[in-house]
Amino acid sequence: MFPLAPFGLKGVLWYQGESDTHRPEGYAQRLTALAASWRKAFDQSLPMIVVQLPPFDPSPRTPPGHWAQIREAQRRFVADDPAAGLVVQIDQDSATDLHPAKKAVVAERAAERALSVAYGRGYTQSGAEVPRIAKAGRTLILDYGIGDRLTASDHRAVRGFELCTDQCVAVPGRLTGRRRIELTIPGPAAPRYLRYAWSDVPRADLRAEHGGPSGPFTICLHGDAMGAGVSCR
Repeated sequence: MFPLAPFGLKGVLWYQGESDTHRPEGYAQRLTALAASWRKAFDQSLPMIVVQLPPFDPSPRTPPGHWAQIREAQRRFVADDPAAGLVVQIDQDSATDLHPAKKAVVAERAAERALSVAYGRGYTQSGAEVPRIAKAGRTLILDYGIGDRLTASDHRAVRGFELCTDQCVAVPGRLTGRRRIELTIPGPAAPRYLRYAWSDVPRADLRAEHGGPSGPFTICLHGDAMGAGVSCR
């Protein structure tokens, strides 16, 4: 970085995280500190485009779920930073390959995010949004605030959602509108949090009709943090 500063830059594309999967705790804070140090060095609100980790099965080198935790940390960083954007690539077929094959797709998505964040053109979503949530009896209604229609590979059935108390249970979603999904709460216990595409190699198929896949997330379902896009573990 320092040989370049203080030359002017329009933004930074950040593709990293694999080497931090052995210590996912605090990754969001480390990424925040990195962005702050670069912005200070270049003396500008440098846009940060973060490429989220792809699917990958690291076992037995890394405990299960660490890749999912890094993806959530990347999402939270972007959600909290108005000058950041997220590139989602959980639709890569890369469970056994650390270097995903669909590089052109990732490059196109990164270019779209850069045009939006750095130049104010094209899509306005950050890529890190989570749905607004309402509860009606034993049903959770998820409303995605995007301008596109949601689709799934099996028409209206959506896979990839889990509702969690002490344990997490897979719950099928139902597309009931252009941007709305409904989930039925199983059992009598009130779930503490909702998560989507939450594993090292997620099986999830929700996507925007004219865009990329919906990104992974975990969000609270109780108290003041209801649907606030924060982890409540």
